[in-house]
Parts: sequence; C-alpha cells; structure tokens
Amino acid sequence: MFPNDPLGLRIELKTGTAWTDITGDVYTRDPITHTRGLRNAGTSADPASVPLTINNKGGKYSPRNPESPYYGLIGRNTPVRLTVPGAPVHLAADGTPDAQLSTPYTADLTTDTLDVRVDMEPQSWDATTSQQHIVSMWDDSDPALRGWEIYLYAGYLYLVWTAVDGAVWNYGAIPPAAMPRRAVLRVTADVTVDGLTHVRMFWAPSMDGPWTRFGRDAAFSFPTPFRPTVVPLVVSRRGLTGAVYRAQVRSSEDAILADLDLTAAQPGATSLTDETGRTWTASTATAVTDRWPRFVGEVSSWPQRWTPGEHDVWTSVEAAGVLRRYGQGVKALDSPLRRRIPSGSPVAYWPMEDGREATQAYSPIPRVQPLILAGASMAADDTLAGSLPVPVFSGIASFGQQVPRGADGAWMVSYVYRMDAPPPGKFRALDVQTTGVARRLTLDVASDRYWFTGYGAQGQQLFQLYYTIRNGDFFQTWNRLEITARLRGAQTEYHHGWIPVENAVGTGNEAYITGAPGHVTSVAMSGNVGDTGGGGISLGHLAVLPSADTSLYDRADSAYAGESVRTRMTRLALEEGVPLSFERGFGTPQMGGQTADTLLTLLQSGAETDGGRLTEDPARIGLRYRERATLYTQEPALVLDYQAPGLAPPLEPVDDDQDVRNDITVQRAGGSSARAVLDAGPLSVQDPPAGIGRYDESVTLSLYRDDQPADHAAWRLHLGAWDGARYPAVKVLLHKAPHLIPAVLRLHEGDLLRLVNLPGWISREPVDLIVEGWTETLLPRRWEITLVCSPGGPWMTAVADHPVYGKAGTDGSELASALTTTATTVRVRTTDGPTWTTDPAETPVDIAIGGETMRVTAIGEPVSGVQTCTVARSLNGVVKSHAASSSVALAHPAIASL
Repeated sequence: MFPNDPLGLRIELKTGTAWTDITGDVYTRDPITHTRGLRNAGTSADPASVPLTINNKGGKYSPRNPESPYYGLIGRNTPVRLTVPGAPVHLAADGTPDAQLSTPYTADLTTDTLDVRVDMEPQSWDATTSQQHIVSMWDDSDPALRGWEIYLYAGYLYLVWTAVDGAVWNYGAIPPAAMPRRAVLRVTADVTVDGLTHVRMFWAPSMDGPWTRFGRDAAFSFPTPFRPTVVPLVVSRRGLTGAVYRAQVRSSEDAILADLDLTAAQPGATSLTDETGRTWTASTATAVTDRWPRFVGEVSSWPQRWTPGEHDVWTSVEAAGVLRRYGQGVKALDSPLRRRIPSGSPVAYWPMEDGREATQAYSPIPRVQPLILAGASMAADDTLAGSLPVPVFSGIASFGQQVPRGADGAWMVSYVYRMDAPPPGKFRALDVQTTGVARRLTLDVASDRYWFTGYGAQGQQLFQLYYTIRNGDFFQTWNRLEITARLRGAQTEYHHGWIPVENAVGTGNEAYITGAPGHVTSVAMSGNVGDTGGGGISLGHLAVLPSADTSLYDRADSAYAGESVRTRMTRLALEEGVPLSFERGFGTPQMGGQTADTLLTLLQSGAETDGGRLTEDPARIGLRYRERATLYTQEPALVLDYQAPGLAPPLEPVDDDQDVRNDITVQRAGGSSARAVLDAGPLSVQDPPAGIGRYDESVTLSLYRDDQPADHAAWRLHLGAWDGARYPAVKVLLHKAPHLIPAVLRLHEGDLLRLVNLPGWISREPVDLIVEGWTETLLPRRWEITLVCSPGGPWMTAVADHPVYGKAGTDGSELASALTTTATTVRVRTTDGPTWTTDPAETPVDIAIGGETMRVTAIGEPVSGVQTCTVARSLNGVVKSHAASSSVALAHPAIASL
C-alpha cells in the first residue's frame, strides 16, 4: 500500500459530499496506472481509466455491509479522484459549493465603487453549461440578499448587481483568446463619475498589471448604485472548476477592502487571515491545497474477493472517466421537435412519430388521449429534418381529439405539414374549438387560396380572412401551420399563418374581436386531401401550447441545420444536463441537421466535423471540448530537452504509412462531396519512387452547405500527407526531473510538446508534437508518464504578424548559382509567383535549402530575375554545399488553416 509515498499521490472517494482519503488502503502490488485521451486516430477520447486494488479487510469497501463506515455512501458510480502535489497553494474549486472561501459581511464592503481582481486558472474560460461564480456577495435564496457577483458563462465574463431600487443590472464581455490559462481578471464599477455607471473589464499576467482592456466601456445612462446587502463575501460560490490563487476587493485604486493571497497559505487550512486582517473560512479541509487533480472518475462496480482462509480480502475496481457511462446508453435521443416542443409545457401534444402499424397517435403529455386518425399511412414520410417519419394522409382524411382544460389566456395550435399538390376541393386543414369569444376557428384550403374564419357562441361568423396562395409558398415544401390567440387590451388578436421550415419567415393575417381568448377544448382536421399519386398531406407534431409565442418550433423543425459546432454541442449538453466546457477558438463550422442518435454520438459528430478534441474534464465529472482553432500555432506547453534529465528511452520516431492519407473524399451528409488528392511529392499518389502510391479515405461529415466539403477535404489532406516522422510515444521520468512537474500537471489534450537538442540523425530542428493523451504510472518513489503524440508540424499555420509563421514565401524558388559551405551571399531565382519581398521589416526570415536552415538578413532587388540575399548559415547545424537549381523555400512556411 501507499503509507509513505514521497511523490505524494492521493486517492480519494467522494463519500456523500466529502472527499475521503483512501490512499493507505490501496495495494501497490501493481503500479497505479492512469490512462486518458485519444489513443487512436480521431477527435474523441476513450474513457480514462485507473485500475485499483483496495484492501477490504473488515468489509469497509463493501457497499452492502451495514457495518461499513461508508454504508449508504458508496456504490455504483461513486466518484473517485487522484491528485498529486506540485502546484502553488490555491483554492481547488471542483464546481460545487463544497470548495469555497467566505468572509463575513462588514459595512465597508458596501460601496458605490468596486474594483475586483482575481488571479485564477479555471479548467476553462468558457463554462458552457454552468455559470462559474468567481467572487460574489450574493445569495440566491432571497432577492433581498442579492448584491453583486462576477462570473464566467458561455465565454463571457459578467458583472451582475442589484441597484438600490431593486433593479438587477448586468454587463458581460468576452475575454480575449490570447489570454493565458492562468491570468488575473479585473472588473471595475464606478457609479459616481458624471452621474453614470461605468463598468470596465481587464486582464493581466499579474496583480500588478499591465492591464489590458477587453469589451466596451459600459456607461449606463443613469446611476445604478449597489444596494447594501448583508451577505458574506464568497470566492467560488458554485460552478467554478479550477484554481484561485488570490482575490482582492477594492473600493478604489488605493483602498483595499479584502486581499486573500492563497499562495502564502498552508495546505489544508480551514481558517485564513488575509492581508487586511479579514478572517476567511474554507468550506472543506481539502479546499485549500497544493495538489492538482490528475483524474476524476467513477467506480461503477465493487467486486468482492478473498482468499479461502479470509486472510486477505480485497476489491479490485476500475475507476473510469465519465465517457464510459455516457457511452453505455444505446437509446437514441428523441427527434429535435420531439425534444423541443415539450419544453413549451404544451396542454396537448401528438408527435405522430408512431410506427407503421399504429392506428392512433400517442401523446407523451399526461391526461392527453391518443389522436384519432383516418386515412393515415403511418411513418410514411421521413423528409422532415427535425422529425422521425410522420404519417401521410390521403383521400378522405381526418384527425381529432379533445384537449384537457388549460388555463385561460394566450394559446397556439400548430403542426408541421407538407402538401405537394393542392387538394381537389376545399379542405379543412385545422378546426379549433375554444371557450373564448371565438368559439370556433377554422382554416380552409383550396387550390388558390385559404380562408381563416372565426365563429361566435351561436355559430355566427365573427370574421373571415382569406389569402391568395402564390405558387410554391403554401405547397411543395415543409411549412408550419398555426393559429394563435392573445389578449390585446379588451380585444383578442386571432392570428393565422404558415412559416416555411427553411427560413422561419411566415405569412399570415390577424383579426381583433372584443372579448377574451379562453382556452382550447378540441382540435381537428377533415376533408379530401387527394390521393397518394401526388396528392395528400404529410403532417406531424400537432401541439396546443399555453402561449402565442410562435418561436418554439423555430430551428427544431429544420433539425437545427446551420448552427455551429459550438452551438450544437452547447445546446445538447444543456438539454441533457451534461457538464461541458470549451476551449474556444475563433469559430467552428456550421453543421447539417441533427440526427436522432445517442448524445455521445451527436457530440462526437460535432467534434469530427470541426476537427477539435472531445475529452473528459480532468477536474470534475464532465466533458470538455477543445476547438480545432485552438490547436493552431501554439506556444509549447512543455519543452523536453534530449540532453537534460526527464526524457527517457525509448524515443523512437517512425517514418511509416500508418496515418498517411493522400486521396481524401469528404461527403456532406445528405449533400454533395469533394475530393482532394496529392498528385506530386514524396507522399503523393504516384507510384514509388515518385510517391508512395494511393492511400484513400472517405468520410461523411455533418456539414451545412455543399461548398464546405472542398475545404474540409483539403485540410484533411494537409494533415494526412504531412511529410514528417511520427513520435507515437514520448516517455518522461518525472521523479528524475521534478522541475517538469508543474508544466506536466497543466497539460491538456491538444497541447503542443516541443523536443529540442535531438541527435542530428533524428532531427536537426526542434520537433513539435500534439499531445493526444497519456499513460501515467505511479509507484512509491517513481512517477513516469508516456505521452501519446501526433505530428504538430501540420498545425503550425499562418498567423498575421507572427515572427515565424507570419511570413509568406514564393510559389517556387531555386538557387541561381551553386553555394559553397561558407558562402553568406545567396543568389535566388523565383520560378513561380511573385519575387521575394525586399522590405527590411520582413527580415530576418529563415529559409531551407537541401536540409540546411539559413537566416536571411537582407534581400536585394531583382536583377535579371535574380535576387541576392545575405544569410547566416547552418542554423540547424547542417554544413553542406548546394548545387545550382536547388529548391529554396521558407523553413517555416505560412500554411493556411481550415
């Protein structure tokens, strides 16, 4: 077991709301092995895993043992975490109120000016499915206790406050993408300048600045001073995941009200005195720590084992990341419309997604009877993007049913339909009966017009509106048909219309009748809709809703086609209550319609379309997504020097064809395709020795437009035909190189690893790798990590004004004359495209000739097509001569990203 581990590994179970240290009960007959990340090619990780063998003498870890101290506290999917020391002392926020610090209210904390500064390192600057509450004087339980709060949510930093008049105000701005993972956020609010309220936001690398503004200067048009609120000042109230190192609250630049510096605290402290003398209380003994989470997962089973004489009793468990649980489900999510419409609290709803043998339409709403149908062929039309197949009604057809009593007031009746041909006569598309001033409302359709009619309690006609149908707007496409009612003063506004699914811009008219709208009592459709040889009507998702808001169906009926990967994944996570954070880039592609599939499959589809990394959150039970754009042209998160301690054998670069793809077809799901082929070069489709032969691949992506596959195919070809060696595994011995531990602790999947000072026979240049995952082995006095890597070179793409990757070369250049080993003047001829720039501001620039890297310090004007360059030779240690016509190119070309 681990009684005296100098490396400080700690293994904890969450027993109830507290983390319990069980390190002393874990056997070390086998090392503790933690595996996580992408171990195969792709964009979605496998579940992380940590096998553990735990001493169970006395039945302490038997979930059904009533004499166990953990009885009722452990069982299926008990959270477990591994932590190691190596971080500065900090508040370890785990997303729950169980990790926070608070100090009691004092009168001086209520001020008309506010300057809050927080040195922090969240797991993500974008907590998409939950708010990360950073610093606050706020209590949700009572509106009178809601003062002010600073939090992160969906990529924005917000300040929210309650003014003296009880009004709640907020302002948010997006922190810049260039902000490092650890940074100081600063929010100021000044409610005395010019009688206005000014809110400003900044970030800095330290508490002392320099400060960089982001967002606009939010100047409210009238003063909104903070309301005095007698609540504690709290750091990490809830939702925050990561580390807080220091927090300051000031009333002005020089007036510090609270100054909590955790880096000077003792790990495990539950009471701290800050620089101003305030006493802070930690919610748990593990909140203030110098430890860093390596793994947070779940134990799904507790098998009990013992020797025949019961001399040894143990349980062998495998803690797994949450992807294991998310991957267990095989039930596809409901269709987008079936998921969306119930969120509007319908009084009645019939999806009509029933199977082919159904004779009536089921309702998922309690107390709602099945819809009675006639002339319906069930599950006959699967062309509505946001739905499973719906029925097609033909000939003399109808549906109808009573609607349970709902509250009087605004309402809407709506369904989605498609009629490819006009009906042979007048057809009653909708018949709604109510308790309102209009007791009956009908919508009748003919070949060239439709009528919207309202009738009173005695059957008298109250109004009739008609609309002339233009060719192609009412027929031959999926539309949404609706009737709504809402009170406008003493009158009820009755609206009718239809909204095309593709653009959500509808057509309709209104009538106004004095009286109340009441509530809907029944819905029906009836008439001759034509035969199946071109006539008929496909329809589904009939709903009676307690609101006249017509936006509920928007986007869901088109299966959210056109939303970005980030929006798709965020929405799905919110709908399913899955914690998901993002590392955001500059944007993600638009996706096609959402299919009916499992949650994990849909999330993985988004990752595959974007090309980022879907992984588990290392600090909480949840997921994180790293967008593709964050992988471009990174600074290295870890640098390993071959000549220094730490990097361990075997380091075995491989020049093989395992990941080579030089002929790629990208198919848009339900749309067109594009193909990208590498026709020339060492990895081209040409037969050896001109190339390596054809390595083809075809992928189907959820893309929105037919012009997207071409760009995606070209990018995948760039990745698949990168001419560089693979370094599938890089081993680091952390117990021999403790100086590397802080950087390793902060590694995320997708980070850049740089290998330097390699032997010349491996590489004359630093080698860049993308960390895709790792296997970490921990024993007393031994800690090693084997990083699973993919080539980082193809991700070093063009960045404007970048000193290395902000340079553009020619389309083709060669030596105009031979070059000796010592020459520092190079004559270059451009063979394709514009000549080399002569602007001194663009130098120095590195070029490569025959494997030798040179630094160009000056470039002359072309003379007879030849430019003379002054160079420094052998930057990478290669010393050689070069023949005339040898290729000249940028050593680090500016490659366009997707």
